Amino acid sequence: MDHTWIGKRLKDGRRGNSLYDYQLWNCYDFTLNGLPRTNNGLEAFNNAFKISVEISHPTLSRFMNRLVDEHAKTTFELSHPPHQSNISDTEAYLIGIVKQYENFSSFNEYFNALLGVDIF
Repeated sequence: MDHTWIGKRLKDGRRGNSLYDYQLWNCYDFTLNGLPRTNNGLEAFNNAFKISVEISHPTLSRFMNRLVDEHAKTTFELSHPPHQSNISDTEAYLIGIVKQYENFSSFNEYFNALLGVDIF
């Protein structure tokens, strides 16, 4: 994990380069702005669309008809947003901790506060 995400600790105490740049996987800004941190919504859409097409290899006509139907549904939902956004207690806690990042005296203190929730 260290080598892949944050960089392997070197003998002198510094960290080497990680396999992936932190900007690729860091979710701080997403959390701060109340945006999703996973692609679960996209996976759900893809699965629902696949089920609505009903067959693995639809004809172009059938696929386009489902796409038009989905576009109409999405357009309606975007023009009629829900009145209230319900976030879970866990999500509210996590957003509160992230917003207080500057108030923590160390990264360990911040990280321990985050451990108060089941992040994954």
